[in-house]
Amino acid sequence: MKEGITSLLLLPNWSPLLSLSLFVFLLAQFWSHGVGICAVGTFGLCGNALAVAVLSSTDTNRSFNKLLIALAIVDSLVLINLMGENALLQTFLKKDPVWYRAAYPKILHPLKGMVQTAAIYMVVAVSAERYKAVVHPLR
Repeated sequence: MKEGITSLLLLPNWSPLLSLSLFVFLLAQFWSHGVGICAVGTFGLCGNALAVAVLSSTDTNRSFNKLLIALAIVDSLVLINLMGENALLQTFLKKDPVWYRAAYPKILHPLKGMVQTAAIYMVVAVSAERYKAVVHPLR
């Protein structure tokens, strides 16, 4: 063990400042990518669940409510993907699990693209519906 430490200290490019800056970078990455994404994602999931509960209980403007409910559900799927892949797998786990390496190319990566595309189309659908409601209010 001492040989490894002394050989590390004898390296010409090694400096304590470099190791300190690497430590600070890894600590900042842990708090921003790991804890920060989980906190914001949890807050977003709770907000989306609350939006679905409120919008499904009201009866006014049913088509717009259904669009917003679908947008909240797709947004929740995007948040779950972000929290699972970026925060949990890349920050908290040291290695990717075997099931993740097996399922990523055939299931998870295409599913991620489909969910992101659905989120984009849901925003376009809500925008088009609002445009129609503002420009042609009596139709």
